[in-house]
Amino acid sequence: MAKSVLKFRPPSRGTLSITRGGASRGGSEPVNQLQMIAPQTSIGYTTDAYPTLMVYIPKTSAKMMVLRIRTADGKKTLFKKEMAVPPMPGVVRVNFENASLPPLEVNSQYRWSVSLLANVVDRSTATLIEGKLERIQPDAMLSQRLAKATPQEKAFLYAESGVWWNALLTLDDLRKAQPDDVALSQHWMSLLDSVGMGAIAPTPILPTPDLKP
Repeated sequence: MAKSVLKFRPPSRGTLSITRGGASRGGSEPVNQLQMIAPQTSIGYTTDAYPTLMVYIPKTSAKMMVLRIRTADGKKTLFKKEMAVPPMPGVVRVNFENASLPPLEVNSQYRWSVSLLANVVDRSTATLIEGKLERIQPDAMLSQRLAKATPQEKAFLYAESGVWWNALLTLDDLRKAQPDDVALSQHWMSLLDSVGMGAIAPTPILPTPDLKP
């Protein structure tokens, strides 16, 4: 598969807007510095029952972050975890495989959110972002192509098919396995730039937090 530039092709369905809460009082950082590593105008699709998600955590005075996954209507919380904010800015990769999260159902949408708490008592001052997530089943043609593809070709196939989280994580796994590969770094930059997040591409991937109960 001869490809020179890795770009994300938004799916034809599932448009949305990322919800961004107001910045907390007392001079904390602008809310737009806290960002989901995901397209801003489409649902983040995954094929995984237990997804891995990414979020950029800026330099902040907040001491705690809260990660939450809820049903599409927002009425039921399926997962909630409070954890310390990383000591340095960067991208946090959150793996739900060992978390107390029930497996995502195929063709079901979910809300996921991240909030930064500068004041754990007065949580109304939290900085919040929220997006949508949906597990899908690849169609027969994509499944056949994936079965024959190399890991790098899979990243392209997922990106071209609008399956954001699989494209992003497949490429990130390749970068971790081959940190000196210039082409992979360029693909990473191109993929993030294609969804308006190129500025985040050079930032470090921080250690994965423990989500075990």
